Amino acid sequence: MAFFAFPEDARWNEEWVAVEFTVVLGEYHGTVRVGRRVFQRLLDQSSTPERCLEAFHLHRAGFEFAVERYPELPPELVISQPNVI
Repeated sequence: MAFFAFPEDARWNEEWVAVEFTVVLGEYHGTVRVGRRVFQRLLDQSSTPERCLEAFHLHRAGFEFAVERYPELPPELVISQPNVI
């Protein structure tokens, strides 16, 4: 059984307008991007980059769980596609 690892490296990516974080699965290292629109549903105020990062940290376990719950998809697809989550 493969185990995911999630380093503490969440950051804002201005080019993608998304919070991104690293996922490690065995020897594979990838990046998950969660767009600002996802955070608009979690926040009751404007979704600034700082608020998106704060919301990510508050809901981090849920985002990690979502990444782990796609066993039928290859990790490359889950990790490289910003709109999967």
